[in-house]
Order: sequence, then structure tokens, then C-alpha cells
Amino acid sequence: MSGGVQAREGEIATPDSPHVDRQCSSCLPAPTANAGSDQTVDSGADVQLSGSGSSYASSYSWIQLNGPTVTLSGASTLSPSFTAPNVTSQTNLVFRLRVTRWGLSASDSVTITVNPLPPPPTVDAGPNQTVFPGSTVTLSGSATGGHGTKSWAWTQTGGSPTVTLSNANQASASFTAPPVTAATDLEFTLTVTDASGSATDTVTVTVRPSLGAEAGPDQTVASGAPVTLSGSATGGSGTKSYTWTQTEGSPTVTLSDADQASASFMAPTVTTATTLGFTLAVTAGSQTATDTVDVTVTPPLRTVQAMGLSLASRPLSGDTYKQGETIRAQVWLSGLAVVSGSPQLALGIGSRTRTMSYVGLDRARVLEFEYTVQASDEDTDGVSIGSGALSLPSGTSLVDEAGETVGASLSGYAVANESGHKVDGDESAVSPIPDLNACPGD
Repeated sequence: MSGGVQAREGEIATPDSPHVDRQCSSCLPAPTANAGSDQTVDSGADVQLSGSGSSYASSYSWIQLNGPTVTLSGASTLSPSFTAPNVTSQTNLVFRLRVTRWGLSASDSVTITVNPLPPPPTVDAGPNQTVFPGSTVTLSGSATGGHGTKSWAWTQTGGSPTVTLSNANQASASFTAPPVTAATDLEFTLTVTDASGSATDTVTVTVRPSLGAEAGPDQTVASGAPVTLSGSATGGSGTKSYTWTQTEGSPTVTLSDADQASASFMAPTVTTATTLGFTLAVTAGSQTATDTVDVTVTPPLRTVQAMGLSLASRPLSGDTYKQGETIRAQVWLSGLAVVSGSPQLALGIGSRTRTMSYVGLDRARVLEFEYTVQASDEDTDGVSIGSGALSLPSGTSLVDEAGETVGASLSGYAVANESGHKVDGDESAVSPIPDLNACPGD
């Protein structure tokens, strides 16, 4: 080129070079522009435009000619970028690249087709469940459709108490069913989010109380009486089955309706109070619960039987018997008894048991007993007489006038630690000083 464009060695001569004669711009070819290839993208996608142009251009500029307006980053470079807008139908965005040099310019356009995103995913939080306290509950969610990577979020949205969810940001979460006293519904919501949006679904977990068995209250019945065992069940789920068994005591009885909630039997004849134990087992589904009940069978009622017990003496001084003093006790009967031999009454003095001798009549409604305090006797709490204290040694009998044995049980009448009847055998009883002014025979 004459007269004009000069460049140093190794340098490309352009109209912007300081060594170019600006009067010779007509010597350069016209600038060129290429906006790149058309593209098809999804809503929300990151889009980069790839333009090209003459290497000697002085400026590049991009403008949007059509479609929803977007923000171009790097609009004065060959490769600007933007985020595709969200559209509901296929939409064309047109961009023009202009390449400029010394008042000369060239331009080219490119079309970016933006496709709408599919609808948000369809979410399924899984089927409703029925569980029992303490069990591990798994919430199994799923999602179909949508677009892009999915995120998961489980939350408890109903019911009390609030539970602690494990893996709440996964498709499957879990928790431990809490204790409840009545059927309790807990609601959980699964939210799934992806590029197309968010969708939710809920699931209900019903926590039922654990299965419980109730065998009824303990009973006391007389020999020969009909006995009903009244059982029941709480909690659990499904059909319940019942099984009664005798698990304690003798004799063994025959249970009627042992496979029902209520069973029955006839109380056996016993000579002493006898406890029979029964167990109720209730089964529902995979759960089994048990409970027990005791039935105490008493001997047949006697025509004449013990109906009271008392200490009939008092210490000579204060509340303490001393060595040589006599402690007296009486057993009251409901009728006249014929006494043969020597009945005995056990007297508790401290940690020792002493025998009170019978001093009553051969025919009596009140049986009288005595014991003389010994030097080794001591009881700071007061003497005791237990419910089984009355005994009949070999050769001794206690019958009513019809010859039937008299009931000798003192159950309900026992004496325990009578504070006014303490014992101190280390001290001798002091005989009372005679009243010299008393009349003879007083």
C-alpha cells in the first residue's frame, strides 16, 4: 500500500495502530461480523453467544431484537451471556452483533429458541401407615416428571408429638414412632423441587397404643363359690385372641371359656386360705401382652369361729411388763366351743416367740391364755399376736356343740406392737404396798 499504512516489523497494520495513516482507511477491507450458530435451550438455562468478526475491528456490540428482554453480560464482547427466560411456549430470541471500524460496520443476527420447561414433578409421599410405639417408620417418597436435578424435603405438618426425622433431605426418611395413649395421626409432607418448580404430597402415619392386657382385680372367694375372671385388652390392631391359664397355686381348677375375655371356674374346697394365680395372654397381629390376677380361696365358714382377739391384762406399772408379771389374752368366738386338751396362743416378744397357756374353761365363748414374763424377755415396741397364733397341739381339739371344728383363724384380728404392752424382763415386778387402812376382804 502506497503512501500510507506502515507497521513495524512483526506487527499487523490496522487503522488503530499508531503507525497507520488514518487517511488511508479506504485501503482496508470492510469489517465482517458473524453472530454464531442458532441455538435451542430450555427456560432458565445459561446461554453464551459465540460471535466473531474482523480482527482489526474497533468495537463490538450486541443488542436484542426480539423476544422477552434479557440482560446481556459482556454485550461489548464477542461472547456475551444471559439466562434464558421462563416461557410457557416455544419462544425465539433474536440478537444482533455489530462490528465497527472507522465508521464502517458489519452486523449479523442469531436466533436462540427457548423451550418451555415441563410441569413440576408429580410427587408421591407413599401409602398411609399404621404403626406401634417404638417401631421404626420409613417414609418412602418418589417423584416423576419435572426437569433437572431434584431436591427432597420431608417435614411434619400435623399431629403431636413432634418426631425427629432422619434423612429428611432424601427420598426416604425415617423416625421412631412415639409413645401414645390413644390412636394418633401424624402427617408428613414431601416437597420435591427441580428446575421446573416444586410439588408436594402428604402421608398420614397412625400410631396406635401398644397392645395391653388387663386380667382384672385380685379376688377373695369362699370355697365352692363360682369365680369369674374378667379380662380385657387395650391398644393393638386387628382381631384379638384370649388365653387364660392357671400359673400358680394348688389344686388345679378347670377353666371354662379359657379362650374368651372372661373365663370362670368353681373355687375348690380348701382347709386354709389358698392363693391361685391366673395369667391372661392377649394376641393381636404380631403383638402379645399378658397380665396376672390372684384369687384367694378361703376355707368354708365354720358354724363357730374366732371373731376377735385382745390383750386382757395391763402392766402393774406404766406400759411395761416386768419379770414375773402375767400377760393375758382372750380369743372371742362366735358361739360356744368345747375345748379338749390345751390350745396354745403364740405371743411375739421382741424377736422371740413365747407360748401362752390355755387357762380357760372346757366350754367357753372366750378362750383365755396367760404367759409369765421371764428374765430374758424384752420388747420395747409392744408384744404381738399374729393371725395364725392359735394352734391345737396333738390331742387337743376345739369343736362346736355339733362336733364341727371351730375356725381358729385370727385373720383380721391380729395384734401388732401394742405400745401399752411392752416387756422388760430385766426388772422384777414390785408387789404393791398393802393398804393398811383397807377393810378386810377389800
